[in-house]
Amino acid sequence: MHKTQKKNKNLFSSAAEQRNEKIFHFENNFPYNATVFDFKDIEYDIQISIGTPPQEFRVQLDTGSSLFWVVDSECGTNGCFEGCKNSPIFCARQCDAKCCELENSNIQKMEDPTTPISCQNATKFNSEVSTTYRNTNQPFSIAYGFGFSAGTIGQDVVKLGLASDSSAFTLANIYFGQTVQKDTQQTGFSGIFGLSYSASGNNVPPVLVQAHKKGALKMPLYSIYLATEGNVHWKPGGVFTLGDADKKHCGEIVNWIDIIPNNYGHWKFELDEIKLESNVIINGGQSAAIVDTGTSLLLGPREEVIKIYNHYGANLSDHSIPCDQNVGPISFLINGHKYEVTKETLILKRGKDNNKCIFALSDFGTATNLWVLGDPFCRKFCQIHDIEKLRVAFPEAKKKH
Repeated sequence: MHKTQKKNKNLFSSAAEQRNEKIFHFENNFPYNATVFDFKDIEYDIQISIGTPPQEFRVQLDTGSSLFWVVDSECGTNGCFEGCKNSPIFCARQCDAKCCELENSNIQKMEDPTTPISCQNATKFNSEVSTTYRNTNQPFSIAYGFGFSAGTIGQDVVKLGLASDSSAFTLANIYFGQTVQKDTQQTGFSGIFGLSYSASGNNVPPVLVQAHKKGALKMPLYSIYLATEGNVHWKPGGVFTLGDADKKHCGEIVNWIDIIPNNYGHWKFELDEIKLESNVIINGGQSAAIVDTGTSLLLGPREEVIKIYNHYGANLSDHSIPCDQNVGPISFLINGHKYEVTKETLILKRGKDNNKCIFALSDFGTATNLWVLGDPFCRKFCQIHDIEKLRVAFPEAKKKH
C-alpha cells in the first residue's frame, strides 16, 4: 500500500522533544505481548488507550506507514480545527473554505469539497478531558492507497492493551495524529498504528522509534504473528510483541534481510525471484518488495500478476477463484532464502459461498517493479523488525495445535 505524506517543519527533533518533555516515566516488563484482533483475515488491530484518564481505541497494525493516529472528537463536525488556521496551504487543500484564515483570497480548496468524512462509526479522542495532553498545533495529512487522513499532532500517554490492565505497556509523551478528516474505507476502526522504521513526510517518528529513543525498549525489536481465523469478527488472532522476538508463535530466525533506505520508511528489500512450481515469474534481482500488515492482499506489477492468475485459473476482474482449485505455492526468494505462500493464506472465503472464493492477489494498475507482501504473506511468516539495525526477518509461523 502506497502512503504519501505532506512535508511539515520538523517540530520533533531531539532538542524540541527535550524542551517539551514532561518528567515522568513508566517501567515496562519485557517482552510485552499485546493481543491482535482478526477481522475476516483482512484486517488486524490492537487495543490501545490514550490520555489520563485513558480513552480506549482499536487501531490497525500497519508496517507500511509511519504515523500513529486516532479519530478526534472534532471529526465529522464542522470541519474546522486549529490546523486550518495555522497553515494556509494545508487549509486550502484539506479544510472547508469558511474555516481558512487566508491573507491570499486567491487560494482555493484543491480537493472536492464533497469528499466524505467517514468518522461516524469511530471511537473518538477527546483531548479536553486528558490531564496529560499537549497540543503541538502542527498539522498533518497522509494519503493511503485507498483514502486519506488529516488533522493535527498531539502528545500524550499511550498504553498498548486494555486501559484496565495494570501491566499494559505504557509510554509517556508520545506524538500522535488527531484526525478530523478521513476517508478510509475500512471496517469502523478508530485509527492506524504506523510501524515503519523512520519518520516520513510529517516528520513524526513512529511510536516504537519514539519509544526506542526514550530507552523504553529492552531490545530494539518488535514482532508480529498473525493467525488465519477465517470469517470472524474481531476474534483474537495474533500477537504483537515488543522488545524481543516472539519465540512462542514463530520459528527460528535463519535469515536477516537488510532494508533498502527509502523516503517513506518502508520495510523494503530486494526480491531475488518469484516462482510458481518450475515457472520463474521474476528473475535477476530487478524487483523490490515491502512487507505491509496494513494491506489485505499481495500486490504486484500487473504483468506478473496476470501470469499468476492465468496459471491458476483465477479471474482478475473480480479476484475470484473456485474454492476447491488446486493452487500451488507462490515462492518468493529473498536474500537467498525461499518463502512459500500457500493456498491456506492465499484463498479467502466469500461469506457463505462455498464455491467461489477470493484470490488474495491484485495488481497496482501502474508500471512498477514493486511487490507488497501483505497479510497472506504475514500470516504464513512472522515478522521480526529491528528498528536499530534496519533489518527484518521472516521466521515461519508455527502451526496451531
